Amino acid sequence: MKFNSEIQGLRAIAVIGVIIYHSKISVLNHNFMSGGYIGVDIFFVISGYLIGRILLKQLLFQKKLYFKVFLERRIKRIFPLLLFVTFASFLPALFLIPDSSTKDFLISSIASLTFVSNFYFLFTSFDYGNANQLLKPLLHTWSLSVEMQFYILFPFFFFIVNKFLNGRYFLWIIVFLTLSYLISIIIFLKSPYLNFYFLPSRGWEFLLGAVTAYLHLKKSFNKYSFTSHSELVTNLSLLIILFSFIFLDTSFLYNLHLKIIPLVATCCIIFFSEYKINNNKILSFSFMALTGKISYSLYLWHFPIFSFFRIYKGSALNLVEVFFCIFVTFVFSIFTYHIVEKKFQKKDSLNFIYISSILIFFSSFCLLYSVHKTYEPLPFRGIYDQNKNDCFGSRCVFNNQYKNKVYLIGDSTTAPLIWHLKKVSMSQNFQLITYIKGGCILAPGFDKYKIGDKKKDPSCNNRYFDKILNDINLNPNSMVIIGGNFNEYLDKTLSHNDIYKPSKETKYKNLAVSVSKTIEKLSKFNHVLLIYPAPLLNNYKILKTSKKLRKFNIKNISISEYLRFNAPVINLFSNINNNKIFKISVQDIFCKNNDNYCYIGDDSASYYWDAFHISKYGALKIANKIEMIIKKIH
Repeated sequence: MKFNSEIQGLRAIAVIGVIIYHSKISVLNHNFMSGGYIGVDIFFVISGYLIGRILLKQLLFQKKLYFKVFLERRIKRIFPLLLFVTFASFLPALFLIPDSSTKDFLISSIASLTFVSNFYFLFTSFDYGNANQLLKPLLHTWSLSVEMQFYILFPFFFFIVNKFLNGRYFLWIIVFLTLSYLISIIIFLKSPYLNFYFLPSRGWEFLLGAVTAYLHLKKSFNKYSFTSHSELVTNLSLLIILFSFIFLDTSFLYNLHLKIIPLVATCCIIFFSEYKINNNKILSFSFMALTGKISYSLYLWHFPIFSFFRIYKGSALNLVEVFFCIFVTFVFSIFTYHIVEKKFQKKDSLNFIYISSILIFFSSFCLLYSVHKTYEPLPFRGIYDQNKNDCFGSRCVFNNQYKNKVYLIGDSTTAPLIWHLKKVSMSQNFQLITYIKGGCILAPGFDKYKIGDKKKDPSCNNRYFDKILNDINLNPNSMVIIGGNFNEYLDKTLSHNDIYKPSKETKYKNLAVSVSKTIEKLSKFNHVLLIYPAPLLNNYKILKTSKKLRKFNIKNISISEYLRFNAPVINLFSNINNNKIFKISVQDIFCKNNDNYCYIGDDSASYYWDAFHISKYGALKIANKIEMIIKKIH
């Protein structure tokens, strides 16, 4: 099917919006084109139009549905390039992705190539678009899975309407469009993430395009009556789409009502493109035409390129790096458009696709099995209390039959201690209560703000800290264990991290003062145990090498480096003293005074799971010290 220039231009606009959205360019502390995610929805409308037109044309004029031919064309269009990009991602993944994430990458590869990645990412990647998810190279393939699922089911929809519902296509398209929209509202109220990744709640977007296709084919309107208004409507629709890209925000990511406006504008552009005498100058511009042609390649390449570059750098990208990634994306896309996309449109390409698929799947499963054999699970995940609460992110209670209480409060660096302390709680007869959230230290009177979009973290703020303190105040004579990567937030030179700002209710404007005063107050009626942060891993590659060689007694950083980097938190804890405050210096565990170095591990195992988190073995070493202090107190 030959696309008119307006549709190619729309594709260009959609993919440009998505690329800029994923680039996370910041302008005046605001993500530029924060509504660019709508580009994916525009792609869905365009797909609905093109596929609906193909199928309706067969039924209305040829009275027959060529399902096999239709599906073969879709496979030749989508699969070869997806296979190529996925396979090309294996090499950088091998060198850049941490061992702990290799298994996830391989599973996501298989899920992408089998067009079920929307379900895989639904259960593994909440909050699409946040900083952590931007490091998943194939996350964007969820939309291809939704599209392919639509391509498979839509012909059956037309077959049923043709066979059993008197061929009333327009009526039933409208009926299912309405049902899908209502389903999306219901699912959104229950599970916004399911609504985002689920075909039934996305179907109305495709069906909007199908409605436009039906109106074109039936020529229900006098074409000459629209020529005088088409240019005006098209330009107005373009402005609406651009306005949505710039001013909508990720907080509206699942807001169906606002999203309808740019999608209806998309339908207007497609509809009026059929009735215009002259092409729209913006949509027909040569750059837009080229970008529209290679839009599929651009979409597939941009996300892994951004993702691998972010993993390599270890932080957000600056403007120069963003433009470099976009340039590389265009170069790769032009190459694969001519070498892969166009070549595989030939009729004899299906056998190659089948053979390549089998080889890739077989290789992926072999790699997956190999990784699974050596995979060490997350030390701060998979911990549940008796009520089956996930203890990473929520309050957990172990052994509530005991009166004596021990609280464990901290971020993900503290979480591995739960594995061992829940066992200690049974042998020492105390109730263990945990408050663990990723990246969330105990900072009463402060709210945490995300460095990317400058927005308040809804799960880590003064309200959460008040909840913890109220819980402890109701249970005096407890032990409170406090850990976490405090230095990341006390050291103001580390500008790449999230930040804590005073809340409206606090009298303390300094984070260190707030933490110090809180610990002193807690120690009036409780025993408080402070855990100094572990040395950060200097070179992650050393850890990867040590795991492969099974040799862990390797130097990490010097003790002087450790003390210098953690000076803010060491000074803070050192200045808080009374007979109810205890401290655990992990320097005694991770470092050797005789040579002034900290180590990756000892002769038995590694202290680290990755560059920022200790392993279960490292946590065991700290837990043994905690147990000794608990025995001494009780």
